[in-house]
Amino acid sequence: MRLYEYRKERETSLRSQSKRTNSYFMKRIKTIYKSIALVALAFASFVFAGCDRLHEDLQPCERGIRLKLYYDYNMKFADAFPSEVRNVSVYVFDPANGSVIDRINIPVGEVREHEFEVNLDHLAPGHYDFLIWCYGESVKHFTVRPNRADEEIRQNYSCLMSEDEGAPGHQHNDIGRLYHGKLYNADCSDEQRIVTFDVPLVKNTNVVRLVLQNLNGKYLPPEKFDITLESDNGHMDPDNMLIAGHNRVYHPWEVRSGTTGMNKFIGDTRAITSVSALVAEHTIGRIVPGNDVRLRVRNTETGKDIIDLPFIDYALLVKGNYNRPMSDLEYLDRQDEYNMVFFLDDKLEWINQYIYINSWRIVLQETDL
Repeated sequence: MRLYEYRKERETSLRSQSKRTNSYFMKRIKTIYKSIALVALAFASFVFAGCDRLHEDLQPCERGIRLKLYYDYNMKFADAFPSEVRNVSVYVFDPANGSVIDRINIPVGEVREHEFEVNLDHLAPGHYDFLIWCYGESVKHFTVRPNRADEEIRQNYSCLMSEDEGAPGHQHNDIGRLYHGKLYNADCSDEQRIVTFDVPLVKNTNVVRLVLQNLNGKYLPPEKFDITLESDNGHMDPDNMLIAGHNRVYHPWEVRSGTTGMNKFIGDTRAITSVSALVAEHTIGRIVPGNDVRLRVRNTETGKDIIDLPFIDYALLVKGNYNRPMSDLEYLDRQDEYNMVFFLDDKLEWINQYIYINSWRIVLQETDL
């Protein structure tokens, strides 16, 4: 009987001890959960407070200004900035008075490293005007703010094309590529985040290849022809409009002549016909409707003009049905390469019945365009 009572007291004691132990651990778990909840609540309060919550131990939020440059204003409607642009110059102005604040140059070799964005994080929050002139491999044929005596305000940051030394108004060089972009009164006042602005570019230079083909196969000596394009387009203002009074006569920077054989079949009979051609390559400035661009080919021996025509009128002949929704200005800005083929007879006269422009065969009904 005593043994039974002892066991019963022992079991009662153990159950009591177990209840106390479980109660202790439950209280500890509840305390831990409460601590975790308080930490989570404090962290959430910090996150939602964001950059408006200031503390001496916290780093300030990242802020900045970026310009994302792109060039898709072309006939392929694709961004050609990575493959064409090699030098970038950004001019920063105060919109209130037009005064210059800063200039950022990104030279060849560093454009790709900047991932086509210009970092302007050093500028204080505020409103700015941005003017962008971009170039190909070389910038030597273009001068921004050509009159250094002018006041350093935005309206004087025009771009002037170079001339041949000792021959004002003439240009015999490949002037390279020139692009223009602008963004006025940009709101850069946000102090709590990085603001990125997209800035499209317009290409201001054009490659023109003129081919003279002799149907009789007679070799065409380069020195026998003076091939030029002439226009008053050597100076562009900050809004990319042409400034009158800066005429340029563009001479070819490369001329090639050659003769080749071509198979010609007459029934079952094959004849080999010689084809002779002369190719002249020019790089000219911006082409704008209403601003005459004159194409001339002169025989240097006789002094007679073989070809004399308005280039823009002929260039617009191949605008085509698919490009009809474009304005003439948009088409000429997007199209930056022109290939024109003219056919000469045995007297080296232009056979003005048809020409080829960018692979389009144009039959001329009237030759006095």
